[in-house]
Amino acid sequence: MDEKGNILHSYGIYAQPLPQAPTEYIHVLQQQEEALIAICRKLNQSNDEQVETALTKYFHPAHLIGKQPVQFHCGCSKEMFYGVLYAMNQQELAQYVTDQRSIEANCHICGKIYSFSPAEIKKAL
Repeated sequence: MDEKGNILHSYGIYAQPLPQAPTEYIHVLQQQEEALIAICRKLNQSNDEQVETALTKYFHPAHLIGKQPVQFHCGCSKEMFYGVLYAMNQQELAQYVTDQRSIEANCHICGKIYSFSPAEIKKAL
């Protein structure tokens, strides 16, 4: 994180047991959490062979079958939040219009705030 609290890098490993694999493999992964964190921190500076070697040290045998960058994306939009207006009490909405107050809706995924003007609220009545 930087000094403002923004995330600069984030890494992860997705491990899925193959069909018919013993369930204790999941417990092995959970027990090696610190090792996984250390491996993740070095992913950006490691080539595939180094990653496989590090994984094999803790999870023998380990094979890297893919590497893909991921990006956070929230598909929210103001239109998606109109449903919130339609779900609200009609009298309450009418009061917002009468008082000329806006309604704000927050996306709990990305934190974006959408504001609905009295004219927009009136459409939901």
